Amino acid sequence: MKNTDICRFLLKFASKTSMKINMKNIFLPIFTALMAVLCLTACVQDEDQETLVYQDTALLNFVIRAGKVAKTTKNATGQDSSYTVMADLSHYRFHIDQLTNTIYNTQKLPFGTNITKLVGTMVAKNGGVVFVKYGTLAQHVLFRATDSIDYSAPVDVRVYDVKGEQYRSYTLTVNVEKQAENTFSWNDKLATVNELKSLQNIKLLQLGSKMLVLGSDGTATKVFETALNDGKNWKQVSGNMVLEADVCENVASIGNKLFALVNHSLYESEDAKSWTIVSENTIARLLGANGTSLYALKSDGGLVVSTDNGKNWKEEALDSDKKYLPQGKVFVTTQAGSVMFLGLDKATITNDIKPIHIWRELPLVNNGITKSIWTYYGRDAVKGLPANAYQTWNVIKYANSLMTVVKNTDAKTMKAQPFVYYVSKDGGLNWAKSNSLYLPKTLNSEATNVAQVIDTDGNVWLVAEKTGEVWKASATTLK
Repeated sequence: MKNTDICRFLLKFASKTSMKINMKNIFLPIFTALMAVLCLTACVQDEDQETLVYQDTALLNFVIRAGKVAKTTKNATGQDSSYTVMADLSHYRFHIDQLTNTIYNTQKLPFGTNITKLVGTMVAKNGGVVFVKYGTLAQHVLFRATDSIDYSAPVDVRVYDVKGEQYRSYTLTVNVEKQAENTFSWNDKLATVNELKSLQNIKLLQLGSKMLVLGSDGTATKVFETALNDGKNWKQVSGNMVLEADVCENVASIGNKLFALVNHSLYESEDAKSWTIVSENTIARLLGANGTSLYALKSDGGLVVSTDNGKNWKEEALDSDKKYLPQGKVFVTTQAGSVMFLGLDKATITNDIKPIHIWRELPLVNNGITKSIWTYYGRDAVKGLPANAYQTWNVIKYANSLMTVVKNTDAKTMKAQPFVYYVSKDGGLNWAKSNSLYLPKTLNSEATNVAQVIDTDGNVWLVAEKTGEVWKASATTLK
């Protein structure tokens, strides 16, 4: 019988016996005292034995509370100015994998964090004691929440049980951004391609493991290619048919397939050389692709979509007149799970006319049946873009932000910065000039426009019209 059972039995027996014994009996106090001593002894022994099951231990939680972060801003003269702040880092979550005995953060600490001196907190199971070994230490030392620890290299963590007889080891890795948030880390210029200098309306498209440049020389659309892991070596692609000058404005890619609209017929190719006809006289304008769908305009201006690589087309429902569908350059993207168009019409670009149209596919529930309908945001929905933004309309999406390049009109800075970035975080409705995103500092100011695209590895590709310059950058997540 366990001591706890004995304890309960004695208490119960003492209670019943006390009721039956004459209260005047001289032995009652002695009997009661004896029962209490036996009960307490049994209970204390039981508590001593229960502590033995708590010899196992583990790390349950790790939090970096604070650390110094270096920041950079622009001073009154436009020069970079650096300063340091003590930042709250407690919201960066660390994962503890009890199977692999590893501790790590998937959301990296901010760029500029001094990870050689960070203050954190560790919580161990069953009152375990934590020791750490880091930096140049030859042995483990007791972890204290008030100490600054060097996390520039993986830290060896040991969690001992309360008796110090056994421990569990972990490898703790702290990840930090290698470049500033909201910036592009432009590599050196990859190439200056002479054959690209004469092209206009340049469009960049990824086709499988290759990057394509398509542009018009005034009479035909020319195609050039390079490997995704290259960018320095470009060669012209000669196909089995002539691509007219406007084809560069009527192309799209889905995975390993390239689509082009030529004389109102849709063609497909896997190498931009051998073209096969898909459908004839079904669409008049190829807008673009998103996911596995192609979007186009019919000859009457209606919007159609194909989910089988252009073989069949279905007309879409609109909530406004189809005349507001984009006829010029158009960017196809998604916002909160729904497809969006941001495109231009053919109207004259002035300060009073803003020929940009935003359409978004939204669900419509009618009598319990859900259908989709394209909603038009109106001609005056876009705010914050300068008038000349529509002359260089070229939009990319990174994370949840849209970015477009605008020709810099500031006489003081336009030579050093021929183009500037504008950013929208609400799907293209409101825009603001970015103070942290910059194009390459050595970009030739003679460039008339730039084409840009983001590949599947998250790299930003840029080709400058008139100068033929090719650049590639790694982008960090925009907040």
